[in-house]
This record gives sequence, structure tokens and C-alpha cells, in this order.
Amino acid sequence: MQGTEDADYMGAVPMPSVQHLLNGSLDALREAITTASAEAEPTRWIVSHLILGSALRLRATHASEEDRVRMYAEALQAFDTALAVCCERRQARLLSAVGSNGFVAQQALAGGSDGVQLVVDGAKVPLDQGNEMLERAVRVFREMSAKSNRKTAFSMWFISMSNLGCALTLLGRRTVGAPGTTLLEEAVDVMHDALRVPSVDKLAPERATMQVNLAEALQGLAERSMPAESVRYLEDAAHWLCTALSHFVPPEYRWLLQLDRGGVS
Repeated sequence: MQGTEDADYMGAVPMPSVQHLLNGSLDALREAITTASAEAEPTRWIVSHLILGSALRLRATHASEEDRVRMYAEALQAFDTALAVCCERRQARLLSAVGSNGFVAQQALAGGSDGVQLVVDGAKVPLDQGNEMLERAVRVFREMSAKSNRKTAFSMWFISMSNLGCALTLLGRRTVGAPGTTLLEEAVDVMHDALRVPSVDKLAPERATMQVNLAEALQGLAERSMPAESVRYLEDAAHWLCTALSHFVPPEYRWLLQLDRGGVS
């Protein structure tokens, strides 16, 4: 679906100003969400979440440390909700939920079907058995990433890296203490490295998937960090989730997601 078609289903929704994002009533934005329905009014539902998340993200840069954590967390929830409904509306869901992590259907075959099945199965069983499956999945994806030639088989390499980052994130969030933190840090490094490499337009959905997975890994690190570091991780998570969400919303709404962090006063 092209951006103009997306705009048709989004419909005419009042566009907020930057000043409204900075100074308008957050309670009014929250009320707009509670009185809307994702099924009956998807346009109002999606845009209300975009506006609320963007307002919180902007205001968090000038809030106290404690308030920033709370505001970024609420913004991430709003963006994640909008993303889920956008995917449903396009009738081609980008994400197949494993926790909050995503695999694209065609990635399962291209990026290691055995590894993907291990992740899906591992997420459904108790930690001891499930983590063993996830560790095996990580080994599968490491091997595939190492074997894939980034220059001659970029799609295969990128998808393998995305799946590796996703598996590391899920395993890290299920592993207590320093070992889990190390896994989450590796997931962030893997996905950062992959996203630094320019890619062709046809991989835009796969890049969006990785950006969502990266946001998930950063949120996992935020949950394990001291307040100041947690804020930084949540800020980065919001950035990457906004980048992923920009892939779905029509052009006239993308500016809400692209406002420079801390650059508006």
C-alpha cells in the first residue's frame, strides 16, 4: 500500500502544532484514546497514540529524571500500540509476536527456519527448557550470520543479523543478572552494526522489524539500569521505535515521529 492509500484510510485528523505538543493537555490526549476504538475508529486511535507519544517524548527532555523515565515509558507504549494497529490495517503484519520481538514470515526461511522455530517454541515453555532452546537458536543465527556474505547476499546476512538480535534480546530478558545484561548489550551491538549498513529499498520492512527489535533490547537494558542510564536507553528506544513506525504512517504524520530529541523548545 502506498503512502497516499495510507492517507485515505487515516482520514482527516486535526494536525497538532509543536506548541500543542509541548503545552497542550496530556489528559485531553489520554481521554481521546480512551474514547476511541481501534476497531471502530482506527484512524482516530492511531493518530491519538502518535500525538500522545510525540508530546510525551518532547516533554521528557525537559522533565526531572524520575518523570523522564515515566514519560518515555508511556510514549513507548503509545507508539507500540499505534504500530500494532498500523500493521493490521495494512493487512500484512510486519511482526509475528514472540514477546515484543518480531520475525517476518519470509525471514523464517531466509534467515534460518530451524532457529526461528526454536525461538517460537522456547518462548512458550518454562525458563530452564525455553532458555536452552533460545541458546540453540542464537548459535544457529550466529552461524548463519557468519556464513552469509554481506556483499553478495546482503538480504540473507541482514535477516540473519535481525533474527540473531531478536533471539539475543528474548534470551537476555529471560536471563537474570549480569549474564542477561551482557546478552542484551550484544543484541544492541548486533543490530546497531546491521542498521549502519546502507540497504536497498526492498528491505525497508526488514529494517523496520530490526528497529522494533532494537527498541525492545534497549528497553530491556533500561529495566536493569540506574535511573540516569535508564533514561538514556529509553530515549534511544523511543527513537528507534519512531523510526520503525515512520515506515507505516502516511507522510503528513511522519514529522511527529521525526522531531529532533531536545531540539524543540
